[in-house]
Amino acid sequence: RVFGGRVSVARADSIIETDVGVQTTYGDTRVDGGRREVIKRHWLGTLSLDYRPAARVSPFVFGTLESSLEKQIRARYSVGLGAKQTFVRTARTEASLSLALLDERTVPRASATDPAETRLTRWSLRARARHALDDRLRISHVTFWQPTVRATSRFLVRSTTEVEYTVTRTIGVSLSLLDNYDSEAR
Repeated sequence: RVFGGRVSVARADSIIETDVGVQTTYGDTRVDGGRREVIKRHWLGTLSLDYRPAARVSPFVFGTLESSLEKQIRARYSVGLGAKQTFVRTARTEASLSLALLDERTVPRASATDPAETRLTRWSLRARARHALDDRLRISHVTFWQPTVRATSRFLVRSTTEVEYTVTRTIGVSLSLLDNYDSEAR
């Protein structure tokens, strides 16, 4: 059994855009003797602040907090600073690319093969596209590629594709495909 979910709250005006989100996944399976064992447990919290989000180029700051059983990570903290370039912005469509530099600290689980804490500086390249198919139905995609500054062969990829249907002015229902990859996961 695998369960997951995501909650986000966003607010924007002409000066600042704020987005706070939490994603979680949990999974267990039945082992030989009939008892259940946890095989998947993942948490990811994010916070981002964009200054002048409607401008063609806008600076931003962001932070993340992650914990993952399958990646053997007890906690991964990161904070970053960067800028976003918006290429397309219409009433129905938006496409942008952003580049940031982030500082990251990873604390592995006690059971990890290498229990040493690490601190890395990473680049963060984000591609994002959104399109409204009609007044209630939207599709969006965002991918982050985050290689280390010293070795691009060490990287994280976080990709989310989402279809959202607006039920009321403040509530929407969405279906998401999340794909996360860590080149150093064992």
